[in-house]
Amino acid sequence: MKSLNLVKVFLLITMLLPLASNAGNGVERGRVVLGRDFHLDKEIKSYIGKKMVNCTKDISNDYFLVKNVEIEEDNVDQGITDLYYTVEMEHKNKLGKTLNKVAVEVEDADYSNWRKYEEKLSLKFLVDKNKLCR
Repeated sequence: MKSLNLVKVFLLITMLLPLASNAGNGVERGRVVLGRDFHLDKEIKSYIGKKMVNCTKDISNDYFLVKNVEIEEDNVDQGITDLYYTVEMEHKNKLGKTLNKVAVEVEDADYSNWRKYEEKLSLKFLVDKNKLCR
């Protein structure tokens, strides 16, 4: 009976271990929150979130609320199309107080020899009202 309880505890710990190892891996950093009216691809949202970490000191509690998204296509040449995402955000703290207004432009370059999607992307700050982004 004692060994059966030990096996149950071992199985429980084994099942919970993968969950615990993923906690705090940076997913919550630079959290970008989209409203119902806006859509961004998961990869672009994640990329912006990683870059927004440079705009906040309290990455565990602050977040960026998307206020507007515009997408522009640039037909470069012979079927090559670059996409430009202009994303306007409010930087808020855990109480919902606005700390900064930020706008970024993300370029999604259309080229084929990339290994990770992020290699196609670049970010430029258009607005940093309170100069919090470095």
